[in-house]
Amino acid sequence: MCSWWFRRPSGRQPTSSSARGDADTEQLLRSRIPTWEEIRNFTRQPGISIGVIHQGQEVLRHNAGILNIETGQVADSDALYYIASLSKAFMVASLGILVRQGKTSWDSTVHSIRPDFRHAQRPAEFEGMTLRDICSHRTGLLSLDEVTQGLDGRTLIDKKDVVKVCNAMPVKHGLRSRFLYNNGLFELAGHIVGRVSGYASWGDFQHDYIYNPLI
Repeated sequence: MCSWWFRRPSGRQPTSSSARGDADTEQLLRSRIPTWEEIRNFTRQPGISIGVIHQGQEVLRHNAGILNIETGQVADSDALYYIASLSKAFMVASLGILVRQGKTSWDSTVHSIRPDFRHAQRPAEFEGMTLRDICSHRTGLLSLDEVTQGLDGRTLIDKKDVVKVCNAMPVKHGLRSRFLYNNGLFELAGHIVGRVSGYASWGDFQHDYIYNPLI
């Protein structure tokens, strides 16, 4: 399943010229629908929902396919989709907001924020692991996806155990030696967002700083 919403913020009030611009934007976007459908069919996604907000106005709402292959329920704009690794963009955006606020930096070490992060195999090496390293997937640590997440994308480990699991992640490559995708460390990044921001969770932080401003 796929769900895409795009927003281009602007403080300008709509005018007749901007209305024409919205119409042009909608026409341009609708011309892309065959390409989106081609991607959906190629990736075997049963349903897709796409929305675009331009200068504060909704200019496109497109739904295709089904939500449930057993019931045949059609896709609509109220559907809830598993967004999987698209959530990483929101996590990085959250960290970016905190960096802009001066509450942390991309080169702050995880250990300086969460002193309980101390890698079991190479504590000295990974004491220098930074937020930039996590976001760039250059830590060299194996993600342990089989242990940390289920087939439906839900995290299987308790929040209180996230740091412990990250401490135990096997070393595949040296820190910053090469790219190695890691899902689990983004859960650790979520804990860091909560710790640095003072919010109870990174979800609460994103609610106030990312989702609410879009309403």
